[in-house]
Amino acid sequence: MDPPRAPHGPAVVTSVKPFLFRLLVFVAALALRAAAVELSYPNEATRDLLLQALDDRDRVQRIRTVEALAAADDPRNEAPLASVARKDAVAAVRAQADPNEAPRPDNTVFVPRDAPNSAAFTFTALDPRLRTAARLKALREDAAFARDFRLLLEDPDYFVRRAVSEEAVRLRGISAAPQWRELFASTNTDLRVEAAWASGQLRDAAAEAPLLECLASPSERLRLLAISALAAVGSEATRAALPAALDRSEGKMREELIRLAMSLKAGSALPNLRAIAGDKTLPQPARALALDALGALVDAAAKDVVLANLRNFAFDTALLREHAASACAALGLAEALPTLRKLACDKPINIPMVGPSYDSDATRIACVAAMARLGGAAAIQPVVAHACLEESSEDVRKAVADAMTSATGIPYAWRRSVSFRPSFLLSLAPEELPPDLAANQKMPPVFPASAVSR
Repeated sequence: MDPPRAPHGPAVVTSVKPFLFRLLVFVAALALRAAAVELSYPNEATRDLLLQALDDRDRVQRIRTVEALAAADDPRNEAPLASVARKDAVAAVRAQADPNEAPRPDNTVFVPRDAPNSAAFTFTALDPRLRTAARLKALREDAAFARDFRLLLEDPDYFVRRAVSEEAVRLRGISAAPQWRELFASTNTDLRVEAAWASGQLRDAAAEAPLLECLASPSERLRLLAISALAAVGSEATRAALPAALDRSEGKMREELIRLAMSLKAGSALPNLRAIAGDKTLPQPARALALDALGALVDAAAKDVVLANLRNFAFDTALLREHAASACAALGLAEALPTLRKLACDKPINIPMVGPSYDSDATRIACVAAMARLGGAAAIQPVVAHACLEESSEDVRKAVADAMTSATGIPYAWRRSVSFRPSFLLSLAPEELPPDLAANQKMPPVFPASAVSR
């Protein structure tokens, strides 16, 4: 059964409504087009957007907005354009809003400047490259700046200052060292930074005292440059100041001071280095550097802290074990051999959710190298014969072969086996060596004997 239909009358009414709506839209469009005859923008909404664009950050956008409002020939735009002509900070925008540029009120922040003379050096150019070129030209050609170049360093851009410093060091050399030292008394940190850099480049020993004062500066860049310069000019005064500097240092500065202590062989800093290596609250890179320094300075009192780091089998301290192994070799700690063998061959590292595992390749390689230094070929033999090498990476195997070569003086290399053993370590016979090397070698035995292929 068909659904009931509506009477004919209401259907006619609903068909008339869309027609009336389209008629109203057409009349409104005609009105807007008639209004657009006198204005360059099509409607009032466009004008509102243009007024908002007067505050845009982009100066080009503001200039185009002013052009559109001025071309509209709308009396209502005179007040906004007059305001732009008075208050905008860019001269090009102000000139576009009012070519005559009416006088500005006294409270404006804009300070007009005279156009620079094209023949003069453009030290105040907006482009840092132009300022750099102008200052370098003045340094090379102007006699006044050749005598005293320090005025050329006063620039807000770091790269401009560094370019002038490099050129001054190249042209003047050590003869300008007194002028560089005078900059340390300046309250301008940027100038002190350049003085610290130049003192290191010139290796000016007389600048050691002001460089030590720079270690307490709040500027990290100045502190790091002072440390770099002290590595070149440091003496007993620097070695004596290192313990106090290490106590108050942190982060990147602590690491650079540790490197400085190694380069200067500062025995006075050994207690601080031991404390850093054993402090579990400090970052691991700083502790690893301290272990390297203890080994480089051959600190016999560091035995306990070095072994403690070596025997820390936590899964996230592989970096400390690697550097502790190197320190054990440098200090000659033979009692570390069992731990070194365990780290090289066994699976002492318990990784959460995974279980026992080998240590990192870097740590195992460091342990093999330490065993070669501490016990020679006899200490490496258990590693060579151990089944762990069949599961090890090529880097670890190469480290074992290199350790055998350094311990015996005979070249060793890995060879593929035709049996179930994937590879074995073989000492190269004279016939396998280059002729010039084979003439000076005796027939070496295969090592170990159990590793010979069947």
